Amino acid sequence: MPIRLMVGVLILKHLYNIGACNGKHPKRAKQAKKAKKRLKTIANKLLRELERKMTEDQKA
Repeated sequence: MPIRLMVGVLILKHLYNIGACNGKHPKRAKQAKKAKKRLKTIANKLLRELERKMTEDQKA
C-alpha cells in the first residue's frame, strides 16, 4: 500500500517545530501551534486514506 513519500519528512519537521527550544517565544509558540494543527491534519488524511482502502472484512 503506497503511502505518500513526503509524509514521513513532514511529520518529522512538524514534530521538531512542536518541540523547538524556548517555546515561550511568541514566534516559536506560533510555529509550534501551527505545526501541531498540521500534524493533526496529516494524521486525519492518512486515517481516511486507510479507511477507504480497507475492505469490509478488515473494518469489522
